[in-house]
Amino acid sequence: MNQQRNATATFTLIELLVVVAIIGVLASMLLPALSRAREKGRRTVCMSNLRQQGLAFAMYAGDYDSRMPGTTRTPYSSSRLSHYQPVERSYLTYANEFIGIATTPSGDNDLRTGSLTDALVCPSNSLARMAEWDPSHWKSQVLYTPLYGGMTSGAVTDRNRYAFPRLDRMGENGPNGPKMVVSDSMANTGNTSGAWGNWVLRNNHRMEGGNVLVGDGSAQWAAFRAWAQSGFSGEGTMLPIRDFYVFRGSTGWNANYYWSGPNGSGGFANYEATPTVYPTLWY
Repeated sequence: MNQQRNATATFTLIELLVVVAIIGVLASMLLPALSRAREKGRRTVCMSNLRQQGLAFAMYAGDYDSRMPGTTRTPYSSSRLSHYQPVERSYLTYANEFIGIATTPSGDNDLRTGSLTDALVCPSNSLARMAEWDPSHWKSQVLYTPLYGGMTSGAVTDRNRYAFPRLDRMGENGPNGPKMVVSDSMANTGNTSGAWGNWVLRNNHRMEGGNVLVGDGSAQWAAFRAWAQSGFSGEGTMLPIRDFYVFRGSTGWNANYYWSGPNGSGGFANYEATPTVYPTLWY
């Protein structure tokens, strides 16, 4: 009897070890698949966020003579909610009144006072990741890249063309494709270490691509091949300019009317737009 019990106990221990080993193997196979499934779900929520932003742009334009708000503070790098300049203040109004984000002023920026998971935060990223990099103003971060109009007060010198574009004109295609309004944040290597550290935190969707809010209000996934750098070399900012036109003019250091976008052969080009040469790239 004792021998039988010992044999049974020894067999049970071996069986347990085999089961544990099998579980370990299955876990190593399933966890990557679960991680991919979670990321796919986040991309879906991200696209929903962009559509919500598009609806909010339409409501804003309905109240402001068919014009969109200006962009965030430094949308090409550390995109923030801010009341610092008139252009940025209009975007803050858009976030407060049309997306429903409550904020309070803090220096030049405006910090969220409520949820940190609103429509201006990609679910594949987290505002909490920004806390260490930007401890004072991380709650002001917009974890997307809204790049469609004037960025600073310098743009207001010709506000109708630069700072506050007409929503219907953003919905018109350029010569080789549609216009981007907002995209996921993405960057490659920049030559400014501080900005690059910021972008490491802000990159969404594992550098596999990103969602794009198009000028007609739709949202699309743009694979990584669509993204490239054009300007903003210090920050390493990447934009989906092989598939979409992105407004680049009217920044703090220039006042041109400038786009980057598809060239019709799989690459991209820069366009100094005028009403006669590129009428669909003119507000």
